[in-house]
Amino acid sequence: MKFHPVADMFTLIEGEDFAALVKDIRSNGLQESIKVMEGAILDGRNRFRACEEAGVEPYYQNVSPQDPAAYVMSANLHRRHLTPGQRAMVGARARKWYDEEAKRRQQQHASTAPGKRKTLPANLPEVNGDARDQIGKVVGVSGKYIDYATKVLNNATPEVVKAVDEGRMAVQTAAILSTEPEEVQKKEANDPKRRRDYKSCSAPQATDSHQEEEENEEIKAKGVGVIRASEAINCLIRIPKNDALRRRGLQLVTDWIRHNQ
Repeated sequence: MKFHPVADMFTLIEGEDFAALVKDIRSNGLQESIKVMEGAILDGRNRFRACEEAGVEPYYQNVSPQDPAAYVMSANLHRRHLTPGQRAMVGARARKWYDEEAKRRQQQHASTAPGKRKTLPANLPEVNGDARDQIGKVVGVSGKYIDYATKVLNNATPEVVKAVDEGRMAVQTAAILSTEPEEVQKKEANDPKRRRDYKSCSAPQATDSHQEEEENEEIKAKGVGVIRASEAINCLIRIPKNDALRRRGLQLVTDWIRHNQ
């Protein structure tokens, strides 16, 4: 089956993680259906690939979300332990998809006879300014990080893009590196001893460490999680006190908050 373009916001898992998924599906079968939209896999590309590898017949569920990008982000962000840079790359790809989809809808709208035109969906804005920040909130980073990642997607070599996607390079570092010649980018991205920071030859003023900024973004992302955990506690305390599920739920949430403080 072909993959829906919006599914490419997230990179495919490889290596040990993919091998573990294959092993689990081979042992326990496919536990979650593969979501299909308009004949293409919208969510579940890794499960589909693992089923093929494991020799297990997959099963599918047709879906038709109004906002496919939001659907894919909602389904995948909680499954993966992503760095702020990786989250920013997801957001930048979503930004690109929204922009392209809005232009496509506008072209269709313009080519339709006036009496037959339909109102364009409000959820397909031109993603800049506040809308950029909204996407950042969805993926758990600042709008500035979305700009960094957009610059990487637009200007960096595939090697640099892959380094950010794999969590080997900070997205701010990659944004600076994307202004360099291709051979410099490739060498820096593939260097096994590559430093976390990169001193740009063409922009010598950009020499400060980006690690602290990325750590701040990670703290921000965890802060959102703590807020959600507090909301969960407010729901759990409404359950009768003698219910074992209430005690177990509260223990899980408080353990998570303590671990992520």
